[in-house]
Amino acid sequence: MSALESPCRIGNAIDMPKTNAAKNLRRPPNRIREWRKAAGLSLEELAFRVGSTNPTLSRYERGQRSLTVDLLVQLAPHLGCRPADLLPDPESVLNEAERALLTGFKELDPEDRALVQRMVQSLRDTARGAPLETGPAPRLLRRLN
Repeated sequence: MSALESPCRIGNAIDMPKTNAAKNLRRPPNRIREWRKAAGLSLEELAFRVGSTNPTLSRYERGQRSLTVDLLVQLAPHLGCRPADLLPDPESVLNEAERALLTGFKELDPEDRALVQRMVQSLRDTARGAPLETGPAPRLLRRLN
């Protein structure tokens, strides 16, 4: 932490410097705007139908407010979709490395997928302090050699 970023003590509290970290943590894009436009509705019209205001609904569309189940259930009938259709694409929340891992995993045969799942479970157990198994599976050893 540099001198410019050092915390300043105020009374019993520590006032940390403001950063743009919160701005950099963006929610994945939801699909409200996409479905609203496909339904031919303006922001104003949809807001009126669900009993909201334009600015509030706009914040939901831009991902500045977290979606609630109640809101999804309210919006879906007006947009002609299911509530789940308004959620972000699950893969849109993945970074490049995670997408590459998922793509590689999908290309494996079922036996290799099961092996990878066991390896991941073993790594998680190890990270949580669980005792290690006796050793890697023989098939894993063959693949590593």
